[in-house]
Amino acid sequence: MEDLLIKLPKYNWFDGLMMFGGAGNIYTGSIGTDPKRGAVDANCFRYRVWLEKDENGEKSLIAAWYRGLECYAATDDEKINKKEFEGSQKGILQAQEWLLDSYNKGL
Repeated sequence: MEDLLIKLPKYNWFDGLMMFGGAGNIYTGSIGTDPKRGAVDANCFRYRVWLEKDENGEKSLIAAWYRGLECYAATDDEKINKKEFEGSQKGILQAQEWLLDSYNKGL
C-alpha cells in the first residue's frame, strides 16, 4: 500500500475548545516544500482543514487546497479550492481522500 502524503488528525483534535465555546484547531500542510528552504516551487500543493459551526451549532469540516508560494491568507479566493464535509471522523477521512486525489491528479 502506498504511503499517505496527507494524514489528517482525529476529529477531537479539530474540535479543540469548540465544545466550551472556544475555537477549533486548524490543520495546515504542504507537499513540495524543501525542509531547509521552505516553499521554493510555485507548484507547491498547500492545504488547510478546519471545523465550522453554523447558527444551529451544527459542525461541518472544511478542506481547502491551492498551489503556490503564498500563505493561505495572502492567496486570492479564486485560486483556493474548498469543499465541505460532514463534521465527523468519516468527514475527515473523506476530506483526506479528496485532498490526496486532488494532489495526485495534479489539479
